[in-house]
Amino acid sequence: GDSVRGGLVQRGAVADCALEEGWGPRITVADLDEDLRVLMKFEITASVSTADAIQHIDVLIDTSSDLDRPEGAKRGIELAECCLDRNPTPGETTLLHYFAANAWSILQATSRRNSDSIWDWEQTEIENEIIHLRLALTGPGFSELPDVRRCQIATNVGNLLSPVGRFVEAIEYWNRAF
Repeated sequence: GDSVRGGLVQRGAVADCALEEGWGPRITVADLDEDLRVLMKFEITASVSTADAIQHIDVLIDTSSDLDRPEGAKRGIELAECCLDRNPTPGETTLLHYFAANAWSILQATSRRNSDSIWDWEQTEIENEIIHLRLALTGPGFSELPDVRRCQIATNVGNLLSPVGRFVEAIEYWNRAF
């Protein structure tokens, strides 16, 4: 159905498990395209909890990444900003910044592909990704996250700093992830 809780997240979890275990249903590109279409229509209303909205944003951005579709990443950023305006808990705020950073990463990858603009001095997507990762990393909700998520954030910071020439700092974040 058109429910993140009822279908999309559950199907995604089954697909992840099936791929790891070599069993179960296979998710096709057509399935993911349909999921993205539904995910893009999502609106954050007063009746939607922040936790449900965050779960939706997570799936939207992951699906956009899987399909290499920047429009889903843009929508994910819009929804994350809307959630941030709701005064979420510190942990929720950290997650929203992490997901927004991932969306900016998708936009950076898709906008720079087959282009000489990778050498441009100003790169809005990388700048925004760094901002959101730093906000996730330094926010009071960072310590509330599970170890795996904290490692993902630190790893992403290192992965982003290395190609922009900040190798020593990147190594520090990679070590922190261990």
